[in-house]
Amino acid sequence: MSDRRLRVCLLLEGTYPYVRGGVSSWTHQLILSLPDIDFFLYTLSPTGDQKVSYEIPENVVGMTDITLETVAAKPTREPPPETIRAIIALMATLVGDADHEPTALIRSLAGTRDLNKNLYGSRLFWNDLVAQYLRRNPYYPFSEFFWTWFNSRAILLKLLESEIPSADIYHSLCTGYAGFVASMARATTGKPYMLTEHGIYHRERAIEVEASEFLRGRHRDEWRELFFGLSRLSYRSADRIITLFDANHKMELAMGAPPDRSVVIPNGIDVPRFSSVPRIKRSGFHVGLVGRVVPIKDIKTFISVARVVIDAIPEATFYCVGPTEEDEAYYEECKQLVQSLGIQGQFEFTGSQDVRDYYSFIHVMVLTSLSEAQPLVILEAYAVGVPVVSTRVGDVPALLDHDARFIAPPKDAQGLAERIINIHHNQEAIEEWVEERKKVVFDVYNRENVFNRYRDEYLQLAGAPWRE
Repeated sequence: MSDRRLRVCLLLEGTYPYVRGGVSSWTHQLILSLPDIDFFLYTLSPTGDQKVSYEIPENVVGMTDITLETVAAKPTREPPPETIRAIIALMATLVGDADHEPTALIRSLAGTRDLNKNLYGSRLFWNDLVAQYLRRNPYYPFSEFFWTWFNSRAILLKLLESEIPSADIYHSLCTGYAGFVASMARATTGKPYMLTEHGIYHRERAIEVEASEFLRGRHRDEWRELFFGLSRLSYRSADRIITLFDANHKMELAMGAPPDRSVVIPNGIDVPRFSSVPRIKRSGFHVGLVGRVVPIKDIKTFISVARVVIDAIPEATFYCVGPTEEDEAYYEECKQLVQSLGIQGQFEFTGSQDVRDYYSFIHVMVLTSLSEAQPLVILEAYAVGVPVVSTRVGDVPALLDHDARFIAPPKDAQGLAERIINIHHNQEAIEEWVEERKKVVFDVYNRENVFNRYRDEYLQLAGAPWRE
């Protein structure tokens, strides 16, 4: 064994350590659970100067934050033609317009300075972009086509310019732009790349693109195709691909993930931390949602559920437990909806809190998400002894034992409300069912066992001298 500690570079996009949420919490616990391993945080953020939301563990040995903001700058020189051809080939390969070897292209471009500026001084680049426009999207102004290209691809050029920190393993927590950096690290350093997908990145981004008010027609397709292409690149580059449950594993395989490099490792929670929470009886009927106030969590449906349930159970109170600052415009819309439905006296946005304080007394935990992977909050609620009602997304049906009493389609406020009301009317029978699910959490989803598997994967990938 080596005297030097193993170093893992975690590549994180829009999550830890700046934004609280399921993936961030998982990342924090991974680092804390493996104190014998050093971690370097390479983070991608929408804006700079964000405040850290977690106390950084001692085994985090460095941090680099790259902002995804890009601006068009006046070129100062024309890059060599071979550089332009490599950029054109890489971008075409990502969206399926060509089938070049991406690893060689990335290796040839990585570390090149001023790609994002000088590209736009190349006649070769503009000729290719006009040809793309005429072939792919001639029905909208060229300016719209260019800015769609710029806003999606300029980020990749910025990342190609960035310096990759030294590490023994590069571990990305998603595909997307973070996965692109991990693929670049794999291509330029030869060090192994591990990918863990909590949710399927390209599917979640596709939901956001579809809901966007700023994109139309072919421009939406451009973004979707790029996100699918980035996922394919990660699956092609990664030495180990980990997902949380079988359904997502099958999606990855369908997108080209090699079966011999793919494995399922479920989420895990700190079982003693949540199983020790005392249940406190409180008058009334209390319903909670633990999650960020963002569109993909569909808090507006949760608010609509509250209106239906309160009509049937006047003593009901609802709590939205989670950070509100990530999407302030959406938070304002949610508050206005609470006002318009007249439930402001029985609906509370708590902000970030210790969720155990709410698990101790709520009667039902609810998820209204449009997309999830394997939500930690369901496992936490079960460990405490709280029943869960959720939308049918990700691995939720399996976690809820495929029991129709607790599962409804996304955006089905009436269906979710009916299931909550049923729990209110049948609390003793539901408690017996929850006890059965608690045993499953103890046996399968114990965090200590899960993170020990990650240690084993790290050592296996790193090889000698760390592997015994």
